[in-house]
Amino acid sequence: MKKTLLNLIILLSGTVLYAQDKAVHYKELQKHLPESLAGFTAEGDPDGNMFEMNEMSYSSAMREYSKGDSFLTITIMDYRGAASIYQGTTMAWTGNMAYEDEEQKAHSVTINGMNGWFSYNKADKESTLILGINGRYLITINITDNEDEDLAEEISRALNLKSLP
Repeated sequence: MKKTLLNLIILLSGTVLYAQDKAVHYKELQKHLPESLAGFTAEGDPDGNMFEMNEMSYSSAMREYSKGDSFLTITIMDYRGAASIYQGTTMAWTGNMAYEDEEQKAHSVTINGMNGWFSYNKADKESTLILGINGRYLITINITDNEDEDLAEEISRALNLKSLP
């Protein structure tokens, strides 16, 4: 009984210590969103926010781009202070899942060692790529009016995501 209680205390204290780490401020994340990439040009300045409550925190930065009729939105979220949210989101990606019907297709991906999820809406020609990085960041790349299903992956490679703090 004592050993079980001690193990539980160690486990809980590790969780508390991990939760005390704060997410990077959104202004720092915004620095990783370039003015242009893959022929898309930024539409204004990046947006961002930071959320903190007790020992939990997360932050996000987002920028919108355009190229003709196509729009690109890139979002970087740091879940450093909210590990359970990150883990719940990314857990299924390592299962090599895939789905397809007449309207959409979706599948797990691994890009430069980062696990993620890709989905493509066939009717709307809209693709979304979500990548998990360093056990804390979620990068979402959404492209509208686009038939090139590889473009989101190309953009993820151009972002230099390994440089995130």
